[in-house]
Amino acid sequence: MKEAFRNKYLNAVYNLDRELAAFAARLKAKGLWDRALIVIIGDSGEAFHEHGFGNHSGPVYDEVMRTFVMLKPPKGSDLGSTLPLGTFNEAVSHLDITATIPDLLGIPVPDSFQGRSVLRRGGNRDGEGAVFMHSNAFVKQNGMVRWPWKFLKTYYPFEKTELYDLERDPGETQNLASAEADKVANLSAQLDLWINRHLLYYSAPEYYSRYSPPK
Repeated sequence: MKEAFRNKYLNAVYNLDRELAAFAARLKAKGLWDRALIVIIGDSGEAFHEHGFGNHSGPVYDEVMRTFVMLKPPKGSDLGSTLPLGTFNEAVSHLDITATIPDLLGIPVPDSFQGRSVLRRGGNRDGEGAVFMHSNAFVKQNGMVRWPWKFLKTYYPFEKTELYDLERDPGETQNLASAEADKVANLSAQLDLWINRHLLYYSAPEYYSRYSPPK
């Protein structure tokens, strides 16, 4: 059953790849490919029972939360030297990709954008940024990554606290919550602060109609 599910997913990836190839060929035929900044981003990953569930509507483990992103700058532009080469593995939010696009084009990033350009951060290695996550499907769960730590709080269908070191344990197999009580307390406080700031901001028109959202 798992293999059949995986094969269906790979077939979908193959079909999407063909569509993207046709899209690129169309742009090239119209003379637009070399001039274009292309951004391709996946909306979610896919779980194949690495943590006991399939699909992408369960807990926010990395098999679901890590998505594919590709940026192609215009040919001959300065963007080619600005973009980091290779694969960027650390924690970056979709909000950060959105903020990266105007930054690449030399346009000021609007204050209304909550993300931070990947060109202005060290992939969370600089300690300045965190990626926050929320799931309200088969499970109700909040989480955050402050590299290399990933902290998860599950509220439904049962309560559970998890802490993983993604650098040493990218498969999230060793829950360190009991061994790292101080780290759990610190990250839990940061997560609660982030949630409360957003609930306060978006519940008050006098805030969101006059001020930019929390970063």
